[in-house]
Order: sequence, then structure tokens, then C-alpha cells
Amino acid sequence: MSAPAIRFFDVSYQYPDGTLALDRVSFAIQPGEKVGIVGPNGAGKSTLLLHLNGVLLAKTGAVSINGIEVGKKTLREVRRAVGVVFQNPDDQLFSTTVAEDVAFGPRNMGLPAAEVDRRVKDALELVGLTGFERRSAHHLSYGQKKKVAIATVLSMMPPIWAFDEPSANLDSPSQAAVEQFIASRPDTVLVVTQDLSFAAETCSRLIVLVEGRLVFDGAVEELFARSELMTQWHLDMERRCRACERIRRGRSRTEAK
Repeated sequence: MSAPAIRFFDVSYQYPDGTLALDRVSFAIQPGEKVGIVGPNGAGKSTLLLHLNGVLLAKTGAVSINGIEVGKKTLREVRRAVGVVFQNPDDQLFSTTVAEDVAFGPRNMGLPAAEVDRRVKDALELVGLTGFERRSAHHLSYGQKKKVAIATVLSMMPPIWAFDEPSANLDSPSQAAVEQFIASRPDTVLVVTQDLSFAAETCSRLIVLVEGRLVFDGAVEELFARSELMTQWHLDMERRCRACERIRRGRSRTEAK
């Protein structure tokens, strides 16, 4: 069997001020899985995400990507394998034009100019921004910026994607576009979000973090059936109910067939 795409083994992380952000977290994600990491504010979700490409390194335990342990000596290889789309696209966009932003990663990979140009063209086409090449990302709408940020990762063709609050501050059409993009990817996808409705639309498995501890790991339907625990974990029940209704309708359509 191939190695898990993502593996956390007994990972703990404590910030310099003494805050224990992750407390002996263990899980494995297989290639091609789409998994949501959910939990209330301060649960450790963003800290976990930053361990995927070595922005943070585990104080105890180990993180591995495609069987490669994340460490100072493996950062280059790991970062080629994991594409992170941050919550705020302004944290990801810094060049004078959209094309330059999207080309930055492939150029740093040492790819030939023709291949870089092809990847920029293909990435912008896939996110619906063909014709935006010469525009400044900083003059675009928030939803368009989010699409450019996705294109900057898409151009690097990583086998693993990690999204930090992908639905945050998006209007309904932009959110639907991001949902569709995630659903269409054959790659391994990790979605860090408080939006349980979005998680239900894009992931089949959810991991719940509370105060740095992993308290649940299982199917979306299984989590939504445990109302008392979701209340205890301060998860958004209104969003949960809307997502449950979509799952129920999906089941009905499947049974009808």
C-alpha cells in the first residue's frame, strides 16, 4: 500500500507564550480523500494547517507528506507536494499583475518559460479568469482575488491541497464556484473551516478539533447525527441543519435511483 498523503502522529505544538495549540493529534489521510478540519475558534485548526508545509514544525510527534517527514531538510520537497490557499488572498498575492502572481511558483520550480506560460494560461482558464493576465490582483473583487490565489497554487500542480476557510467573506456565487472547484479536483484535499455547510458540500470525512485535541474523526453523516456532542463542541447548529438537509436530499435521490 502507498503511504498516506498526510499523516500526523502524536503531534503536539506549544506557542512561546505557553498556549498548547495541538495536543497529541494523530490521523492519516489517504491519496484522493477530501477531509474537513472543523472546530470552534482557538481549536488549533490553523496551527495544524501550518504544519503541512513546514511553516511550523511539530514540537513532539511527526508530520509526513507522501511518506516524507516534514523537517528542515525536506521543506523544499514537501512544499512542492502541498499547495496552501490561505484565508486572506492578499497574503498570497504580491506581484504587479495576475499573470506574474500565477507564474511565480512554476518559475521558482525552474520550469522552462514555455511551460510556465502554459501553466499560467491553463490555471486562469480553470478558475474562469482568462483575460485577467495583465490586471493587478489588488484591484479585483475579493472573490476574484480568491480565484487568483487558487490559480497560484493550481499552476504548481500539487498532489495535495489545503484550504484555510475557503468560504470566508465570499458571496454565494463565488462560494459556489470554490465548492465546485474543490469537488472537481482528483487530488487530496484538506479543508479547514468553521462553515459546516461548506464542509458537507466538499468533504466526505470530518475531523473535529477542540482546544487542540482531536475529538472526532469520521463520516459527515455520523458527526451530524451527534447533536449533543456538536453542542458541547460549540459547532454551528444552524449550519449543521442546513447541511443535514442537503445530505438527506442526496440520500433520497440515491435511493430513488
